[in-house]
Amino acid sequence: MLSEERGRTLVEQLLGLSHADEVQVDLESEETTHLRFARNSPSTSGNASDVTLSVKSWFGKRSASATVNQLDEAALKQVLERSEHLAKLAPEDSEYVPNLGAQSYPSVNAYDDLTRTGGAHGMVEGSTLCVEQARKLGLEAAGFTIARARSSFIGNRNGLRGSHRATEVSFSETVRSPQAGSGWAASGANSIAGWTTRAARRRPLARRSDRSARGPSHRANTSRSWSRRVWPA
Repeated sequence: MLSEERGRTLVEQLLGLSHADEVQVDLESEETTHLRFARNSPSTSGNASDVTLSVKSWFGKRSASATVNQLDEAALKQVLERSEHLAKLAPEDSEYVPNLGAQSYPSVNAYDDLTRTGGAHGMVEGSTLCVEQARKLGLEAAGFTIARARSSFIGNRNGLRGSHRATEVSFSETVRSPQAGSGWAASGANSIAGWTTRAARRRPLARRSDRSARGPSHRANTSRSWSRRVWPA
């Protein structure tokens, strides 16, 4: 994921290289980590990272944008040139308004570095708890956990500058019983330090365990009701 310094530097570099009357740069980088388990066993896991760089250029009332997902010098030059070339070919916009000037944005504390660097470990720990508890109760569990970290930057030639970093982690689980349908629950947070699978996993486990004790006669109603209802964390 792009650091604050690297993101701001790239925005300034692109603004300085532009030949357009007006130009706006939007830059976002993201890292995601996920873990899935099914039938009481881990099934898939992975990690991905990506960047999206968009440049919008104006010549008078004509504008166009171009986007790339690489940040090498050749890619930066290419996205600028493409944006400017397309803007010159575009029709004039009768609803054109000038770009925003400098703005004052409040600071939002939505980023947790532990979620970005240690999210995978937390996923394994939480998923293990879910699977072990389901096995003890004779139930079958499936779930999905994903952690995201992203940084966003914006800037234009009129003085607008902005940046934001955020993390989020979410978990969902379905628990099935051979006799009494299934239950579902989910939870999420901005930080893995303040988030746990425990609250989410207790709901479907408790519902399925309770329904299993009542026997097959409750199957039709409970399966339809619990599988469709969302239980807040």
